[in-house]
Amino acid sequence: MKHLVGWVRPSKPADWLREPDRPWAVDPLVVDSAFQLVLYWLHAFRDKAALPVGIKSFVQLLPFGPAPVKCTLVLGEQATAGTLTGSLKLEDGEGRLLAGVLEGRDGVIEPLYAGCVRRLRER
Repeated sequence: MKHLVGWVRPSKPADWLREPDRPWAVDPLVVDSAFQLVLYWLHAFRDKAALPVGIKSFVQLLPFGPAPVKCTLVLGEQATAGTLTGSLKLEDGEGRLLAGVLEGRDGVIEPLYAGCVRRLRER
């Protein structure tokens, strides 16, 4: 599988702050949820876990708004057994590009406690 699509819900500053004084410049819930999609892919298709360690660039073209955001993970070539490269596209329901993570890198990729997971699956 070379890509994965999921929908994420945006948040409002009032969901996180007592007295917000302005809207989000970048919604932390959307960005975090996009990276959670990457972690889901690693778990489901590679039986691994990871800690995101950095991204090369994040570009936001339009605000996220209140509607769900379509997140598309496009995988690049895996440089080593411990590195995953790819990009994330964040679009609105009409297909307008809102933001993108270009050449994102997840690091510290490790087997997902394989023995424990296998035993739980066998039950």
